[in-house]
This record gives sequence, structure tokens and C-alpha cells, in this order.
Amino acid sequence: TMEVTVLVVMPPGAETEGLPSWIRPVSEVDLCRAFWVLAGHADVVVSYNGRGFDVPFLQGRSLIHGVNARVDLLSNRYALRPHLDLYYAMGQTRGPSSLDVVCWSLGLTSPKEDMDGSMVASTYEKGDIASIALYNAGDVRATTGVYQRVRDHVLRFRDDW
Repeated sequence: TMEVTVLVVMPPGAETEGLPSWIRPVSEVDLCRAFWVLAGHADVVVSYNGRGFDVPFLQGRSLIHGVNARVDLLSNRYALRPHLDLYYAMGQTRGPSSLDVVCWSLGLTSPKEDMDGSMVASTYEKGDIASIALYNAGDVRATTGVYQRVRDHVLRFRDDW
């Protein structure tokens, strides 16, 4: 399987001992900084419905902490760069089509088997960071799988890719 490193912001009082080496505790400020530095250096930032949740959330948290959003990932919804939102690249604009459903239809492992986004807040409050990190790593693997399919079967035929 693909190796994934997950940066986590620990809840107050949570233990960092015993976490696997692929889980890296950081402050929220450092997480925001790391995201924008990486996004600024990437040829393309790939997400699945990142325009709908992830990027606005990261921009808001970065604004609160005074961290510069170094690259515009929201302006042109249908642009392929600098932000390739697979939700839009696949034409998923007419009703919900979750990453879970897309994974199922493409025969890929879904990250939503044991947890989904609605469970993250309560799992965080319990201090179960490892479960959230496993979910996030699965989400990255699933998004990568969808990206590879879209890249190979759709994007390579587009003049703007």
C-alpha cells in the first residue's frame, strides 16, 4: 500500500506516546503552514470535493492563525490547476456522489468502512487520534486511486491537462 504521513493536532491532554511513526503531532498553526507550503510547491493539489469543505476550512483556520494562503485553490471551480477537485473533474455537479460511492463504482477500497466525516468530531473529543489518522490515510489512498483513474482515462485527453 501507499505510504502516507498524517499530521495531527492533538486534543488537549491527549497522549502522543504509542502513536505509530506515520502519525506526526503538530500544532494547528504548523499544520496550516505545512499545507500552504506544500500546496504552493505542488504542480497540482488533488482533492475530492475539497472546494466544498477542505479548502474553505483550511483557509478559515489559516486566517484565524495569520497563516498566508500561498496559492489560490478556490477561484476557478472547473480549472484543473492549481487545484484539481475530482468531484468537478468527474462532472459530479448534479447531486451527491460521495467518494465512498465513487470508490465502490471503480472497485477501489473506500475509507468510509469504519468511519465517515460525520464521526470525526466525536472521535476527536474522545482523543482517539489513531482512528482519525487511519481514516484520513484511507481517504488519501482512495483519492489517489480515483485521481489515477481520472488522470489515465479522462484528463489525458483534455487539452488543458
